[in-house]
Order: sequence, then C-alpha cells, then structure tokens
Amino acid sequence: MLWLNGGPGCSSLIGCYYELGPWIVGEDGVLRPNPSAWNRKMGILFVDSPVGTGFSVAESDMDIPTDQERVAEHLQYALQCFMEENPTFRSRPLFLAGESYAGKYVPALAYYILHPSRANSSSLKSQLAGIAIGNGLTDPRTQDGEEFLAHFLNAPPVKRALGVDENAEWVSCRRKVRALMAQDTMKSVTWMVEAILRLGYPVLLYQGIYDVKDGPSGSEAWMRTLDWEGASEFWKGERNTWKVKGELAGYWRRGLNLTHVVVAGAGHQVPADQPEYAKTMIDMWMKQQLET
Repeated sequence: MLWLNGGPGCSSLIGCYYELGPWIVGEDGVLRPNPSAWNRKMGILFVDSPVGTGFSVAESDMDIPTDQERVAEHLQYALQCFMEENPTFRSRPLFLAGESYAGKYVPALAYYILHPSRANSSSLKSQLAGIAIGNGLTDPRTQDGEEFLAHFLNAPPVKRALGVDENAEWVSCRRKVRALMAQDTMKSVTWMVEAILRLGYPVLLYQGIYDVKDGPSGSEAWMRTLDWEGASEFWKGERNTWKVKGELAGYWRRGLNLTHVVVAGAGHQVPADQPEYAKTMIDMWMKQQLET
C-alpha cells in the first residue's frame, strides 16, 4: 500500500507516526508499538507529496507541482523507482490510499497509472488492485459549497485584514506547497474516480461520522454525481451496520466495485480516532478484493 496524507503540504509521516504505522508517537513524545497498525498483512510505503512537503525537498519553487497531474507523474515515477530497487514487491498487489486532500492525489495517481502516455510506460498497471480514500476532498465545490470557495479565493485580503505578514507565511514548506497548489485546489477529480470505477477497479470511500467538513454528508453529495454503470445498484443497496467485538462500528454500503463506509466515533483522521475499527475495515475490504 502507498499511503498519502493531504494538505496540500501535510507530511505522510503524520499517517505513519500518528495514525496507522507500526509505531505511534504519543503526546508525551514516547514512541510505542501501534497495536492497530495496518502493516500486519502488507507493506506500507509512506511518501511525502507533493515535492516540497516534509522530507521531500524541492530544489526550488519551480520544482513544486501546481496541479494534480504533475503530482501523479512524480508519484508514479517514485513508485516505479521503488519497484526497481525492491523487485520482490513487483509481484504484490498494489493499493493506493490516503486521506483528506489525498482524495485528489489518489485518484489522480491511479488514473495516471491506468492511462499511460508514450513517455509513461509503467508496469504498475498490472499490480494495481484498488484505491481507498478516507475523509477525502475529491469534489470541493460539491462538498464544501461556493461559500468556502469565495473565502478560499479571498484568503490574501483576509490575511492582510488580520495583520498576517504574508512573507512570513512562506517560511513554512507546508504553506508554500499550499500556496503553489492554490489554483488547483478547488478542481474536482470526480471524473477520474468514474474512470477508475468504469475499468472495474475497487474503490473504498470512508469517513468518520463526526467530520463536518469532509464527512459523510458532503461525500455522499459528490458520490451521487458519479456517472458509472454501478451507480443505480449502489444507491438501491441497503445501508448495513457493522460491529467490531460486539460494538457498533458504523455502517457500509456496496454496489459493484464501490464500497462506502462511515465509521462511528471518528472525525477527520479515522485511524487515529478509531484505530481498531479502521484496521478491521481495511483488512476486510482488502481481503474481499483479493479473493474476487
């Protein structure tokens, strides 16, 4: 599994050391084993993306991507290099996963792998087994509405009104990446998800029930715009509850190759809020995909 955090500009080490990696850094700064780590049955590659995020150092601002396509191109190249350096992974199924703004990175990377150009001949297509997006920002206009868009576009004047020094903002690599990706931020990648679904690849969309920004209601709003042959079957399907060790863990719905899960008691970062539920969910979904 490739795991990506969002932002844009958030290091994927957040996912590694705070959410689903083999070790968790506690609030006391102590490193402890994670009993609900996702890597019990698979290897996980945590990548800081786009270039310029976290430990992924950009030589100059010109090297930082400004759109999803270039992010996907960089990620595909990184994955290809990883497979070449670690050939034992070439025979393994590959799942792409991430949360929040990675709701755009993950579909873009999958689409780029599945629709290679002449300059991008990749063996990753034969390995791709599915994508999973947690609390994803995939169709911002539908999920967050025009009011959010208007505030977002007027961010610099708002900062000036609040007395924020815009030059100081650029000290942070996260803010720099976010600023350079600004023109791409509100663009939808719904059409990429549709293309992935139409090709028959499994897609898991999950959210914590308490996430008010990228939670179930906004996600279901953009999901209802999906145009693919399984849409009718998906929405006619029953919403089923699921339990973990006798406790209500949430509900799920499935139609053809699309699965939607809402996790009880969780917010924006499901593996951090409900680690055991999240691990059970991802294990069950991957097992089902690998058996079909």
